[in-house]
Amino acid sequence: MLTLANTTSPQNKKITLLHYLAGVLRKKEDLYTFEDDLSLLDTASKVELGAVRADFQCLHSRIHSAKQEVLLLQADSAGTPTDNFARDMEEACIVGAPSQLEELTFAMQETQEIVAKTTMFFGDKPEGLQEMLQVMHTFVREFRQVKEELESARFAMPC
Repeated sequence: MLTLANTTSPQNKKITLLHYLAGVLRKKEDLYTFEDDLSLLDTASKVELGAVRADFQCLHSRIHSAKQEVLLLQADSAGTPTDNFARDMEEACIVGAPSQLEELTFAMQETQEIVAKTTMFFGDKPEGLQEMLQVMHTFVREFRQVKEELESARFAMPC
């Protein structure tokens, strides 16, 4: 994909295969603006999925620990008639947090499935996602630059 920006015309070394591709796509508006559909590619290329998984596991462990602490707190304050802190923590850690964690678990599984399908579509493994996104990000950045050059008429394309 990145070699398109480096392959030059024999007649004009300033025109690359990417310039030609952009010139051809210019006639098809929906294809010419494909990079608009990839607006989050820059952000996605900076996200390390392994770190997200590790953070998710850490969150899961911390919620479990907090739940255990609340149960201990409840046992210690069993005779206290108005212990609002224990009641509020029970609501947050035993009732609220697990349902939110369940939603996050579903979202994480869905993300992993999308990553697997996307990387497989591009002939890679899920572990190669980061590199693939960086290549795509670089390609889109170079394509935008070529579009700007074409639109400013610095290059007259024969197509």
